[in-house]
Amino acid sequence: MGYIGGIGAASGYFGTPHLVLLIGIISFCFFSIKHKSIKSITFNKIDIAVLVFLIFIFLSSFTAPYKEASNTQLNFYVTLTINMFLWRMAFKNINKKEKILIYGLIVSLLLQFSISILQIITNSSIGLSFLGEGTVARRQGVPIPSITGTIGHPGPLSLYTLFILNILFPYILMKRNHIVTFGFTIGLIMLILTFSRTSLILLFISLFIQILFIYRSKFKNISKFKVVLLIIGSGLVIIFFGNLVIDRFVNLFNADTDNQFNNRFTHLLIAIEYIKEHPYVGYGLNNWSYIVSINDPRVAEIVGYRNEFFFNNPVHNIYALYFFEGGIFLLISFIVLIFLLLKNLYKLINDKLIVLGLFGCIFSMTLYNFTGWGLLNGGQVISLLFLVTSFTSSILDQINTKVGETFES
Repeated sequence: MGYIGGIGAASGYFGTPHLVLLIGIISFCFFSIKHKSIKSITFNKIDIAVLVFLIFIFLSSFTAPYKEASNTQLNFYVTLTINMFLWRMAFKNINKKEKILIYGLIVSLLLQFSISILQIITNSSIGLSFLGEGTVARRQGVPIPSITGTIGHPGPLSLYTLFILNILFPYILMKRNHIVTFGFTIGLIMLILTFSRTSLILLFISLFIQILFIYRSKFKNISKFKVVLLIIGSGLVIIFFGNLVIDRFVNLFNADTDNQFNNRFTHLLIAIEYIKEHPYVGYGLNNWSYIVSINDPRVAEIVGYRNEFFFNNPVHNIYALYFFEGGIFLLISFIVLIFLLLKNLYKLINDKLIVLGLFGCIFSMTLYNFTGWGLLNGGQVISLLFLVTSFTSSILDQINTKVGETFES
């Protein structure tokens, strides 16, 4: 089995983030030639928080005993941060950035959905492991395989889809946004087919909160037809997938086949015991699987038995995982970044639909992080978080603009 943690471990790493960076640099060069003047970005608190977070990522990589894992992950974070500031520059200089973001997210959903349908039809992976495709297998309580797309596992795919559904939702109640409605429907079906209970619950909570904000805000372009259509569509989804989803939730309380509650609690206990010994510097970036596996007897003593799940998989709690990797300061830097995102989005939540969607996205992720490590599993989801962060920063650049751009499709 390959190393499980972040994006893995290798003597060198060149992946999708580097291709995105290369395309970004080339695009920036062409844009600079075509346009004589380019608007520069102004650093705000969110940008600074990202850089502080990166500094502590650097420090946690130095303490790691397994350098192939830590250096690979550090490479990934640095490239992702550079990409984020390139995106910031792009959002600062292009028109209709909101529309570009929305359509780009819909296209990504359609690609993942197409791959997922092929996985269901073939009942197996379809040979896209080089893009991140994982093993297609049945989850406890359901008779059909859970989809992975190219995001390695149903869990992170569900979080990825949850991100996008939150961003799209405010638009589907507006008039003339049929493409967004179609994209949202595809994404909802895909989320259900991951059979991720946490993401399904969080989607319901976050969309309910968004509806409350929409009806108390200044947004007047709400389509009553879309509201009725949403209710009918939800009913049809329940009819077609209801039994499968119910079986998945019911199985949660079957201790013979589903140990999710116990596994997560035990995993957290293991993390706490390790954190107590190194609360300030941690054990090193992306080094959970290495550290815990070499302390096999110690872990067996903590949990009372040996289970490779606890060695091969990082603790299913992002806050505990960052605490384990980089100590209290890395954890605080991450929490501060999330806090600033939520705080600034909340301030502007009644001004633009995109802000409401971004708030729902970050809110859902904040809660999901307590129950899973999907944010860091494979790298695609945290890449999406950095994209959302860059877009939020670009909105803050326009904070003095009373009326922003509108979006219609």
